Order: sequence, then structure tokens, then C-alpha cells
Amino acid sequence: MKLSGYSQCYRKEAGQGKDAKGIYRLHQFSKVEMFAFTEEAQSSKMLNEIIKIQIELCEKLGFHFRVIELPTEELGASAYRKFDLEMWLPSKNSFCEVYSMY
Repeated sequence: MKLSGYSQCYRKEAGQGKDAKGIYRLHQFSKVEMFAFTEEAQSSKMLNEIIKIQIELCEKLGFHFRVIELPTEELGASAYRKFDLEMWLPSKNSFCEVYSMY
């Protein structure tokens, strides 16, 4: 089963630290999340499908981006694999994470 959800989100730490300038880390933002419920044997296939959807969206919008797989020591207890989609932000002169998939 595949689902998506739209929500208003609030970030408590916004305006602090290295990402305080500009609009990169806002206090209030909207997001759409994709969820999937699968049998365990299908979970890797579904993760790859979700990654493919994110890549297709970014390509259609003409964004310059990359997908990286995080090392296992950076994963939380709920993830056995995690990918970040990073977009090039000219204002920061670097790639910055905008999506996480796990």
C-alpha cells in the first residue's frame, strides 16, 4: 500500500546555527511525505521505487541534484538504509539535503 501525506511542519531550532541565514531552514514549512507498507521481502524494491519518484520529480523540475547513501553509522534505529537527495543551492555554493528516504 502506497500513501502520501501533506502537513504543515514547525522546526523548533530554526534560525540557529550555520543554516540560519536565508530560507534554507525555516521555522514553518509544508511538506509531502511518501509512505509504503509492504511485506519485508518487498521493502528494498519499494525504497528504490520511492527514490526513483523523487529523482523523476527533480529531473522534471530541472534541479541540479545528487543522491547519496548514508553510511550505517549515521542511521537511526528505525532505518537499515537511508538516502539523502541533495540539491545545489547557489546561495550556499554547495549541495544541501532536501529529502531523506529510508
